[in-house]
Amino acid sequence: MDTAYKTTLELDKVLARAVQLCACQETKEMMQALEPAPTVEDERYDLAQTNAINALLIKNGSPRFGSVHEVRRIVAHARKGGILSMGELLEIAATLRNFSGLSQWYGLSEHEMLPTDDLFFSLAPQPVLEKQISESILSPEDAPRSAPQNPPDRGFHPYQAG
Repeated sequence: MDTAYKTTLELDKVLARAVQLCACQETKEMMQALEPAPTVEDERYDLAQTNAINALLIKNGSPRFGSVHEVRRIVAHARKGGILSMGELLEIAATLRNFSGLSQWYGLSEHEMLPTDDLFFSLAPQPVLEKQISESILSPEDAPRSAPQNPPDRGFHPYQAG
């Protein structure tokens, strides 16, 4: 496919500006690696998604979301039975709040099926878990500076059988 238009459209400058607007390092890396759509059909689909989000931004305003962090590493650690720190739990709670907020924002206005539905329907808000995390732990500023050397045995571990 002829990509001479990338220079004419100054794609590198457009992407550099977009990278500056990204909320977290992972999205910056994804934006930097972005390539033009390989086919006309893909271009049309990408433009339809952009138009759908733009229309929702006009109708609903900008969605509100807080701190954005990559949590795949934390989730993988938890899946393996690892114990999460309070900071990691707070990051998970913030991510869940973002999922909830984005899902609510997407549903603020009535609309027909959009090419972005799959992106928003794949978000899985977990309000009960979010609330449990938020209410169960201290903020990082209130947390003790170090854990006790010999924590008391409470006789229960969530991953123990029996």
